[in-house]
Amino acid sequence: MNVEPEEGQDLQSSQPPSDPEDNDDDEDYEEFQLQEEYFTSATPKNACHKWLILFYKWLNTADAGRKKSRNRLQHASHIRIMLEDLQLGGDGIEILSQDEGQIVWTDWVDVKLLERKSCTINGYLGTYGKFLQFVVEEQVRVTDFPHVEDDAKRIFRNMVSKLTGWRKTVDLKGKVETNQRHMDECTYRLTTKDVKVFLSCPTVLSAKKIFDKAKSILTIHKMCEARDSLIMLVSLKTGTRPGAFENLKLQEYLNANTDPTTNHSATGSAAQETKRRASTIIFG
Repeated sequence: MNVEPEEGQDLQSSQPPSDPEDNDDDEDYEEFQLQEEYFTSATPKNACHKWLILFYKWLNTADAGRKKSRNRLQHASHIRIMLEDLQLGGDGIEILSQDEGQIVWTDWVDVKLLERKSCTINGYLGTYGKFLQFVVEEQVRVTDFPHVEDDAKRIFRNMVSKLTGWRKTVDLKGKVETNQRHMDECTYRLTTKDVKVFLSCPTVLSAKKIFDKAKSILTIHKMCEARDSLIMLVSLKTGTRPGAFENLKLQEYLNANTDPTTNHSATGSAAQETKRRASTIIFG
């Protein structure tokens, strides 16, 4: 029985949940957006390219959840990267069936876990499951699809159910790394001693004197305007990931280098991601 939504009811609450593999935080996400021409080519270079084009089209069907364009690019790019990492220039997709399908774990997942976050790897494995589901489906017009050996298809069919266990294993590895990172960050937490040292430093003492003097000249409203202006200036000159500064110590700021181009003080915070090695601006 169809039930009409009550007046004022949030229609979005009835929408299906988003696919956890449709992740805009994917470490490779920006690169994916540049590959649309490859996945829409009318002249595929080989069987592997043809499979990727067909997979990209399939992602826009109801069976695949009618993915948005950017998410179709993301998923198709996942498979392209995996195939090229395992066999650059390979003609087909049979490489994925080697060692009963274990080659994907031994030669790709194990390697990528050393340089990628566990959530990113699981995004790839989620896409891989979709791709295998697409490949092993019974096709009526088989001539539209590149040929895949029956043995390879049986291996792919077996792999679909195994990928849930693979993703749980990756999650466990990721939890170890996350817990260790949290333990490491504990050494950067502010202590009562750190606060006392900060409050007694010459910079803070000088600021207190200026504040006391300003109270006799400016109204509270004017002082708040000045404060807001300073906060905005600091925010504009802060790196794109300000959360990286939550563990910054006063001494690290005092030891900051000066950017020769902008003349801004800059420092690299220990909480920044390893891959983002560029210095981050703090103050001008």
